[in-house]
Amino acid sequence: EKGQGPGEYYFFEQDKRTEGVWSMTSELPFMMRLMGLFMDGMLGPDFEKGLESMEKAALAEPVSKEEMAFTVEESKPMMCLCMTDSCVIDPKVMGEKYGKMYGDIQAEMKAQKVDFAGAPFSINIRFDEGNKFLVFRPGIPITAEVKNVKNKNVSYAKCDAQKVLVYNYFGDYTKMSDIYMAMYKHIADNKMEVGGYSWEEYITDPMQEPDTAK
Repeated sequence: EKGQGPGEYYFFEQDKRTEGVWSMTSELPFMMRLMGLFMDGMLGPDFEKGLESMEKAALAEPVSKEEMAFTVEESKPMMCLCMTDSCVIDPKVMGEKYGKMYGDIQAEMKAQKVDFAGAPFSINIRFDEGNKFLVFRPGIPITAEVKNVKNKNVSYAKCDAQKVLVYNYFGDYTKMSDIYMAMYKHIADNKMEVGGYSWEEYITDPMQEPDTAK
């Protein structure tokens, strides 16, 4: 006779995130209890796959307008080192480009003996969704002025304070187009005007933190 092992799902709200727990309970006859010691190794991979599928399904859901909390803030003036490039809109190609460019910028920072003054960012100079083409400018805020840049592909810039519309996004990086559309609609609905390019600040490093919900 086959035993029964009912599964249960628990969801907890924690720091604006949802933590999911998947459990299964079953009664084992006395002679079978030794097998319980091996259950984690036997069933663990299936549980992990199930939780990963659940996370992907949840992140694929578009953010509802009711959940979008936009704020108008005053950005701080900053000094930064940045680079400009272009590529096709492809996550793999973009990841390689960004990785190399941030590496070059950090090498220049080391050569100039300057430190981080904030989170890395990227400016979207041109976004052509129809032709799958992007012109972008990744950069890093720095602590001091740089007069003579050693790597000529890296440039030094100063950014003035300005009023910005902000949205804190957590999720799949490939799903951000819905957020931009909602932001432009918010700007139009509130009779605002776009005064420059869109910026993205990367509070967590996707190369170091694979969980896109953080």
